[in-house]
Amino acid sequence: MPRIQYTICHEERREHCADKERGVVNVAKTVDKKEAYENLANAIIVLAVEDYKAALKHLKKSPENKGAIAGVKRLEKFFHSEWYEFLTDLDASYLLRKVRELVEEEC
Repeated sequence: MPRIQYTICHEERREHCADKERGVVNVAKTVDKKEAYENLANAIIVLAVEDYKAALKHLKKSPENKGAIAGVKRLEKFFHSEWYEFLTDLDASYLLRKVRELVEEEC
């Protein structure tokens, strides 16, 4: 069964979207430069949220674990950073509160 590979290509670089690897079905979407940057910013935020959820779950299982504590603090620092504010207008405190509530419901 072929893998499906999703690629978002900048309109000027469409020729680079084709993957000649055997067994891969390419699904490409051409976007303008602004949308490409927005997609990248959104992906960074989504991954940070997933990491934060995992870190909170790890901390919940091992509340004394220094690595778990440091991981949560590191991610909270990111969410309150200028870099985060550059990537999105979403209120960091609200997002973190919602993620914490979600983790509480799941655990």
